[in-house]
Amino acid sequence: MKNVTSKMVRKLYVNQVIMSVFGIIVISSASLFMEGYAFTVLASLLAAGLYLFIIYDAMWNAGAKDAAKTLRAEDAELEKIKTPFYIVLFASAFNLIGACVYLILKTVIYAQELTEGALVLIGDAVHLIMGYANGVYIGFETMLFPHPHTGFTGEEIMEYVAQYGEPAPMFTGAFFYFLIPIPLFVTGILAYYIGASETKLIKILGFKSENR
Repeated sequence: MKNVTSKMVRKLYVNQVIMSVFGIIVISSASLFMEGYAFTVLASLLAAGLYLFIIYDAMWNAGAKDAAKTLRAEDAELEKIKTPFYIVLFASAFNLIGACVYLILKTVIYAQELTEGALVLIGDAVHLIMGYANGVYIGFETMLFPHPHTGFTGEEIMEYVAQYGEPAPMFTGAFFYFLIPIPLFVTGILAYYIGASETKLIKILGFKSENR
């Protein structure tokens, strides 16, 4: 992990925060002025695409810089994969820990059939924090969980509401938060590898251009 620096990890965190704010603004505007999930999802695609492009650019530059300074021929191929993996892993620590905490809380709440109390409040708080911390993906969350009180499955929620006569606590399926880091891992590792290979994505695709 010789090329894994706290500076690069911080940069990815800063980009996530900035783009989350941008995503919330864009997606909220789309949902206010246009009806239906289609526009919300399109706005989320725009925000997520821009976010991943920024990540790609940052990781490509990091890879190109390391290729020129620290990568040796004998370990270059391994380092070009290990380094971005650890950078993205550390940069995704908040999301991964949050997803685990949310899953545990949601499991306990549903197992004990809780509708109020400290665990429910903490679970809702974690859900809120995770949602705002990943603003670029709100549109996809809305599409996957359109009902305001979606839990593990629609059938479970209907049974819960029918039995207790009130909405179930916490609404986003726990698996969603485990999916969020995947685009970052794919983009980050690919970008660093291409940059460290001292080439460009557009060249790999067969186009001649000076742009990445």
